[in-house]
Amino acid sequence: MKKPDKGTISIPTSEEPLPLYGEYWVHFHDAAQFAAKELEISIGSAERRLREQCASGDVRSVRYKVHHEQPDESEFLRDPERVKPSEWLKDQLDIAAEAEDDELNQVYAWIDVSEDDVVYWIVEEAVKAGKLSEAPKPAAARGGKVPRIKVHLAELHPNGVREPGLCPRKDLQDTLIKKDKSLAPLDMATLKTAIDEYNQSIRNPKQP
Repeated sequence: MKKPDKGTISIPTSEEPLPLYGEYWVHFHDAAQFAAKELEISIGSAERRLREQCASGDVRSVRYKVHHEQPDESEFLRDPERVKPSEWLKDQLDIAAEAEDDELNQVYAWIDVSEDDVVYWIVEEAVKAGKLSEAPKPAAARGGKVPRIKVHLAELHPNGVREPGLCPRKDLQDTLIKKDKSLAPLDMATLKTAIDEYNQSIRNPKQP
């Protein structure tokens, strides 16, 4: 089957896709959620199959580790690095990356996958299963989770979200997911972006 044109389909993402190596890369969990929806399988199955695709080399992956210093500002602690397919045979790298998160020092790590590779894989799988004869339309427009998180933050913390010591981010993450299950999975980097943007809007409200 001919690969669909990039203007035909894209993966809904929790954050703006990062351009790298002349293409776009999306969060591993966003890609898994999209696969689960389009292939009509569970999230667990989608994550497992996506890891298998990464291990085969059919879906390329990249590892990031950043330090957030100020709202909307981040610094790479190391350059984004391509992950060797063989590394996926040794560990579940998406989970291993999240284990490197250090909320106190505002350090976050994650795995992105090639949007092009994931789209091609999903379309091929769907065609083999007889679920479609052509590329599916996007499941949702880009926009991500941040705007929805900010709405919930306004209800939960009308005066702004306090520092992590007074408002533990893990507790807040659990509260948000219980309040809106569509936010799962919610990584700490996305949560921090939403908190920073929300707190900034509280400090600098728009003039009428």
